[in-house]
Amino acid sequence: MPFGQEIILVVSAGLIVMLLQRVGISRAVGIAAFAIFCFRAVPSAGQGFSYWMIDHLGFDQEFLGVLAQVSAMLSLAGLIVFRKPITITR
Repeated sequence: MPFGQEIILVVSAGLIVMLLQRVGISRAVGIAAFAIFCFRAVPSAGQGFSYWMIDHLGFDQEFLGVLAQVSAMLSLAGLIVFRKPITITR
């Protein structure tokens, strides 16, 4: 089906926002949830990229684990710091 993945993405995002509105959340929280949904919907490089970094570039698994933890902590810090701009409604 042409544009099948895009259709699924839009319908899924719409359903999430609709269900969150039925629960009674504010518009700002709905917008933030939609932004997080879109961020999480983007595919990652996956295990093939990790294999390439370990075997061909010579990184060790401990370094990649620390890098993943630092990335997760910076993502959370970014969400905390930028929570106001993310949820601003006009």
